[in-house]
Amino acid sequence: MVEGTISNSVTYTSVLQNCYNTGACYSTAVGKYGSYVGGIAGSAKGYTSKKAYSDLKNCYSTGTVGFNADGEYAAKAYAGGVTGTAYYLNASNAYYLGTVAEKAVGDGSTLRVNLTDVVAKTADELKSDEVLALLGDAFKKDAGKINGGYPVLTWQTSEGPDVPDVPETEGYTVSVGEGS
Repeated sequence: MVEGTISNSVTYTSVLQNCYNTGACYSTAVGKYGSYVGGIAGSAKGYTSKKAYSDLKNCYSTGTVGFNADGEYAAKAYAGGVTGTAYYLNASNAYYLGTVAEKAVGDGSTLRVNLTDVVAKTADELKSDEVLALLGDAFKKDAGKINGGYPVLTWQTSEGPDVPDVPETEGYTVSVGEGS
């Protein structure tokens, strides 16, 4: 949800919530001023000139993050389990698979960043009923068929891939008459 209008007196707020990522997030490009990759968001920043915080909540990532970059700016490549960088961000109940990133926020941003329960978890912890409860009502338990046992969103079919109904057909015989 994005709210607000840009004017002289109105704040601007964005919210990223109730989501997950299971795919790898990589970049090969690194710019002069830095580049960012995150399991949930590459760059999570509020509207800084208005000092309005953005929110990131109830999310998790199991996808690997990183850069395949070299050259002059390679040292400015930041990858985090949740976000590559953050500024004017309130984040809560955001988790990442601890084996995919060294830290939640890749560049280590702490200035105007509030992190509550933004932590690395093991695969078993992410699949647990405890984390499912922390993620909130938008998630449900995966029956192990579409997301490897990690929580899924309530609108997803978690019993497995839909298998189309194939109607049964009765056998029949074709015969060719004489002279054919």
